Amino acid sequence: MARRWLGIRVDLIGGRGQMLDPRPGRIFAVPTNCTFDEFGRAIDLAFARWDLSHLRQFVLEDGTLVVDEETADELRASAFAGGAIPRISLLSARVGQLLKVGSRFRYIFDLGDDWTHTCTVESQVDAVEVLGDIPDVPTAYFGWGTIPDQYGRRWDADDGVSEPPADPQEDDQPGWFARDPMPLIDQRKFRVAVASGKAAEVIDAVSAVEIETALQQIGTGLLKTYRAGIPAEQTLLAPVLISVQQRLQRRGWEGDDVLASEMLAELHGDEPDGRPLPIDLDELSYAMADHGEYPGGYLNTETGEVVPAVTTDAYMVGEEYAVDLEEGDWVHVLDDSRDGWQDMADFAAAVDDLRTREMLEDAVHGHGAFSRFRRAIDRAELSEQWHCFVDDRRWGRARQELADLSLRPA
Repeated sequence: MARRWLGIRVDLIGGRGQMLDPRPGRIFAVPTNCTFDEFGRAIDLAFARWDLSHLRQFVLEDGTLVVDEETADELRASAFAGGAIPRISLLSARVGQLLKVGSRFRYIFDLGDDWTHTCTVESQVDAVEVLGDIPDVPTAYFGWGTIPDQYGRRWDADDGVSEPPADPQEDDQPGWFARDPMPLIDQRKFRVAVASGKAAEVIDAVSAVEIETALQQIGTGLLKTYRAGIPAEQTLLAPVLISVQQRLQRRGWEGDDVLASEMLAELHGDEPDGRPLPIDLDELSYAMADHGEYPGGYLNTETGEVVPAVTTDAYMVGEEYAVDLEEGDWVHVLDDSRDGWQDMADFAAAVDDLRTREMLEDAVHGHGAFSRFRRAIDRAELSEQWHCFVDDRRWGRARQELADLSLRPA
């Protein structure tokens, strides 16, 4: 079942006598049963305010004021305010009672500096889809712009007169933040854990390790374990699935959105897109990456069998072993010839060590780049990292190829 919350856009107009252009903003998923006070606090936190002791108020389209009880009492007693303007308590008024899609209103924080925001209820949203989980409070899930400091401070001791401090030098920086990089995920340990079907072992295999270049492989294993698990195991795995699903969306390699959508559908209990096909993604990805004399391979869309293109040539493999493409539904699968070079270039660009990065970047240019790059990888002792990276790229392209055929790995 969809968790229908309100999707509310909040734009910061300005404050402290300053109008902002362009205006920074945030989009929130807001549960209909939360109070306006809870929504106001969520706005303040999303706009980087730490001193939340100031008053806040909402002004609805019809002029209704949503304020704290003390302010409401003061306004009722004020001859200037009069008695005609409706006033509702921040602590008791529920968002869903007063707002609907299309509603426009204002939010003001700190009734002195007057940080003023325009708010628009743009849509209903599925909380799990946009947030990956169901939090207890309104939560921002998209944003933009530079957020001004609540008090206009540019550094910790800014008094409006003093010159800013000099940039800290490297030897002035504290040493406690430095740490060794996390080790790369042990793929063998992860596969053994997936084969065991035990959620605790799978979680242990992906904990305290670097997984960013293995998300396709990890996501596939997590889905397999989750689908086969009992409810208690699925409860343990769900937060890990959510985390990997969100990282896939942020990473954005080819095929990542396909796997992210499949994981989200699984968490929702929905049927993923595409007809399931029993297929080995390793076989498909390697066949697609073959740009030799017989480029690519052939996929049987009914059985999931993958064969190298050379096996269709009876002269090369013999009549007895040749694959007859007229028997069954076969499609030719081949990735773009430029993908392999781009994989090398992107891997090289991501290497932290400057000298190693320059060596790898030099290797990918000119004739013989592939063999030269492999030798450079060996010299740099980065074979494990490279194979993890390139396998994940290939798995993503293979998954995208299946999605284009309205298929998905079973």
